[in-house]
Formats: sequence, C-alpha cells, structure tokens
Amino acid sequence: MLLYDFLFFVLMTTLIDHALAKCCCVDNQPAGSKATSTKTPVSYLLNFFHHTFQSLQNNLDYSGPREYNTRDDYLNGHNYYRGLIRNGMKTSQPRSSNLNNLVWNTTLERKAYEMSLRCYFKHEESGENLYAGTSLSLDPLMKWFDEQLLYTYKPISSTDFHNYGHYTQMVWAKTTSVGCWRNTCSPIRFSNGQSWERAYYTVCKYYPP
Repeated sequence: MLLYDFLFFVLMTTLIDHALAKCCCVDNQPAGSKATSTKTPVSYLLNFFHHTFQSLQNNLDYSGPREYNTRDDYLNGHNYYRGLIRNGMKTSQPRSSNLNNLVWNTTLERKAYEMSLRCYFKHEESGENLYAGTSLSLDPLMKWFDEQLLYTYKPISSTDFHNYGHYTQMVWAKTTSVGCWRNTCSPIRFSNGQSWERAYYTVCKYYPP
C-alpha cells in the first residue's frame, strides 16, 4: 500500500502545485514581487517526499514475512526494519534519524555459524539475537521487530530482555554491522531443559552491541 499511497500523494500535490502556478505565485509571493525561490511550498514538500520515498525504496523493497537464505536477505531485512524507525513509519516508536544502514560482517557471520551448530538455544553474550522456529515461513526478523509494540523505553534488564531486547538490538543506533546464520537442528535444546525434535535455528550477531 505504500506505493499506492505515494502515487496518490504525488498526483494530488502535482495538481495543487499546478493550480498555484496558475495564480502566478512563487513561495506565496504576489505576482510582480521579487522571488527568492523558484519552488512553491508544495513543490518543496513533493521533492522532500520524493527523496524520502526513494530512500525507503532502497531499503524497503521487501514485504515480509520471508525466507532468509542469503547474506543479502538478512542484511536487507535488517535495513528494512531500521528504515521504518529512521523514517518514522511506526506510530509506536519515535523517529530516529541517526539509524544508518548496517553492513555485513563476515567475522560475526562466522561466530553466528559456530553458535548455531551447537543447537543450544541460550544467549552467550551481548549483541546477539536468537530465534528457533519449526517452519521456514516463520520470519525471525519480523518476530524480533514486533517486540517494539512492548517497548516502553525503560532500561533493559536480563529478566525482560526476551520481551523487547531483540528489537532494541536490531535498531540500536551505535550498531554498524551484522552477521547471521541459520542452521537446521535435529534436535534443538533450550536452556530451560526443553527440546524440539527439529527446528530452524537463526543466530544474528551485531557490532558494536
């Protein structure tokens, strides 16, 4: 729907801009006065939203849930969700303009790979997100990001990390790189003593945490 909303906005603002031009006004100045700009306010807004939309398209060309099979899948997925917060697209969270796109980190990828091979679901250090699911159709990044609905900006403790700590790690402003790996575990064990016969185990590591 984002594309259709944008196209509707472009159409309406173009029509308004055309109407203003017919009034011989520039920046709300009467005809005959010295113009300081060649753009009307509507044209300025149109240009602003155009560039914002292009920025979104670079990172939001993505409609989860989806499978993650390549480095680009994981990287683009993270940058998609960071883009939502950077551009103020979620009403439950404030806009954060200092969220840069992440880059892929092969060292972190290796650590994620080694951890996933252990098939043991337990956090080992800060700066990591874990997810286990029984189907590839389950989107780990979407699950992590959905924790933003619970986040109230309080300091995160070890007891409530599972509620929204994955989300805050995804959109942490100081984080610059990520590396992920998914392994098929048969079985996978959990730190509470439970186990599943088979699961897809996703590990993502972040730097700085």
